[in-house]
Amino acid sequence: NDNNNSTTKENIPFQELDDFGATASCVEYICGDLGDETFEGASVVYSNAVVFDSQLCSTLGRILDDAKLQPNAFVVTATKQFSLPSFELVDTLQLPSNGGQL
Repeated sequence: NDNNNSTTKENIPFQELDDFGATASCVEYICGDLGDETFEGASVVYSNAVVFDSQLCSTLGRILDDAKLQPNAFVVTATKQFSLPSFELVDTLQLPSNGGQL
C-alpha cells in the first residue's frame, strides 16, 4: 500500500470444479491494509505469512477469530501459524524448503 489508504479489489471468477462437486466461485484479490479487512463471508483465507512480524500475525489472528466467515471456513497459512482460539487446527505440514509450517 502506498500510504494513500486506498484499497484495490479484483474479482476473478472460477469455473465449476466437477471432480470435487464444487460450485462456481470467485476469488477476490485485495491490495490494501490487512488490518482493515473483515474477511466477512470468506470460505477460505490464505496467507503467505513469510515476512509477517509477530504483531501482524497477532492482529490477523484476532481479526480472523472474530470474522463472520462462512460455516466450516478454512484459514491456511504458510510459514507462520496464527493464534485462532475459536478454530480447530486441522493439520500442519513442515517442508524443508519453506522453513516453517503450511
